[in-house]
Amino acid sequence: PSAPPARPPAAQPGAAQRSPPQICRRPGLWAIDRRLAGEGARREEAEAMVLLMKDQVARVVSTSSEQRAKERAKKAEATERDLPWKRHAPKHYEPTRRDKTSVFEATPPRTRHSRPLSCSKVGLAGSSPHYARIRACSPTRERLCKDRIDDCLKGGTLEECWQVYIEASAWQQADTPWPIQNVMFVKVRKRISKLLKQQLREALASDDLEALEKAEKAALSKVDILGSLGNNKFPELADIQARLQMMRAVDTGNVGQLEDILAETRRSSLNQALIDAGEREHAKVSARAALDQAIQEEDVTALRQAVALCLTRGVDEKVTLGAMRNVCVKSKYFAEFGGSGANDPSGVDDDGCVGRITSTRSFTREGTVQANQLFGQNCFKNEGRAIHILNLGPKMDLSTFRRRLQAAGLAVNISTDIDDVMAPEILSSPELNTIWVISGSESKGLETHMAQVLKLVEFNRAGGGLGIIASGTRGRADYGTPLVKDANVLLIQLGFGQVSGHFEGYNAGKHVLEKFQADGPSRLSTTHPTLESINNLAEGWTLTELSEDLLRQGFSELVRASTGTLLTALREPSQAASGGAGPVLVHGSAVQLLCSKEGVGQEQFMTNLGIYTCLRTKDVYEVFKSTGDTF
Repeated sequence: PSAPPARPPAAQPGAAQRSPPQICRRPGLWAIDRRLAGEGARREEAEAMVLLMKDQVARVVSTSSEQRAKERAKKAEATERDLPWKRHAPKHYEPTRRDKTSVFEATPPRTRHSRPLSCSKVGLAGSSPHYARIRACSPTRERLCKDRIDDCLKGGTLEECWQVYIEASAWQQADTPWPIQNVMFVKVRKRISKLLKQQLREALASDDLEALEKAEKAALSKVDILGSLGNNKFPELADIQARLQMMRAVDTGNVGQLEDILAETRRSSLNQALIDAGEREHAKVSARAALDQAIQEEDVTALRQAVALCLTRGVDEKVTLGAMRNVCVKSKYFAEFGGSGANDPSGVDDDGCVGRITSTRSFTREGTVQANQLFGQNCFKNEGRAIHILNLGPKMDLSTFRRRLQAAGLAVNISTDIDDVMAPEILSSPELNTIWVISGSESKGLETHMAQVLKLVEFNRAGGGLGIIASGTRGRADYGTPLVKDANVLLIQLGFGQVSGHFEGYNAGKHVLEKFQADGPSRLSTTHPTLESINNLAEGWTLTELSEDLLRQGFSELVRASTGTLLTALREPSQAASGGAGPVLVHGSAVQLLCSKEGVGQEQFMTNLGIYTCLRTKDVYEVFKSTGDTF
């Protein structure tokens, strides 16, 4: 009840006194008991009332106890999450109830309070609680071993798994045996085999010498043990060893040894990729051997063929192109000490080479020659040779260029109409005529005249000289794109690499390329006759980039721009280089044709190129002259 009952009336004097029943020590119940006794109620009714009140009080006490228990559990759970030792405790450990009289539950919290004098579970009063931490039991050695094996199986590396497998082996367990069944070690061995095969396959796919040697070293110490205990096979190791033998044979240049290794690989290996790699290496070694033999025999024709073979088979380009420095081109039209060439069927040149030409100038000629005199004055006089320039780009002043070519005895015709250079008298005489095409920014020049393009290709194959001049943008609205369209139409039909892009010459075109410089490679050829007397050359202010494929197609590198890109390339008019066809010049700086006085070396360089493309197979021949260079 919310309010206590009224006090019972006081007993009358002299009445019989009766001791109150000792039913409950609680004040509320004591008052009820006295009231009932004072009114003279029956004892049974009083006891029933007392029992009813006790039940209600017990129910209230039980409800509050449950709430307090829930709050304590919630607080213990929050505290448990913050304990560092809980986060690192083994997940498999679950404490259990030890006996029925224990004060702990079946799954006690990690921290809980206890009373030092008594415990609430046995109904005794006690002092204030204090808190104690319950530690997990230490894992056994068996559990530790299983955990280590599980870690290896889930994500262990090859070396980690191998370390576990060796430590758990029978010959390593004398002092600290592993209390683990053999079935667990079988899983570890399979894991090792899988990882080892994966490593061997990756090394084979990379085809890298260092990776192959590393994979072989890692596998040799494991394959025998895994093969004897688990009957595992590793054919990848045999392929790696064969590939390493191939690479070592390539380094030594031993063609016979490489052929034996390749034959054995074909018989024993099912790896077609390995066989293909061996065949490629054999092709490279054979091409390099042919190049070395040509240099040793001093055979220019064989050297040209070996160079072409090396370029197609992927031999080091530095070695291949460097071998061409041993080739000397000679011509009766080269001036020597300022004089013109002359024929002498029985002469011997100054280099000791027997031939029909006595007045010569070679790539590697020693001595001093008059500056800016590659060709003699009027060297083509009365021979009827002519050069025809077709300008499909912007208007250019080519008067200086024309005058320098005419001084060599050449007729020079400059036109902007395609039909002017397609005259039958020009195309029918390829040995006397040379055609230069200055590309425009739009392909309407040659792309709409494919019949004339094919005639130009046939003209060159018949022995006529051909020059293809491209350029970057020229700064006008009509020429806002690189002037390469017509050049690429011709190059595609000839089967050569295309030109592309535009970039400004360094320092607004005032940058001067140097043949000899202290740092970095030379941008000018040090061996070609067109640049022999030129040590400095202004590259021009608007350039385009030539394809490096031209060098693989038999062209000689003459000039590289300040950016390192190929700027000028030439296919020689000799029989070995052109095979009877005419010379081909591909140039990426059309502004050099202006022969500006401010452009250092441009006038002489463009003059030499123009006259050089008028030479034919019968006018030049090549001799071998060792430079002593090693590559």
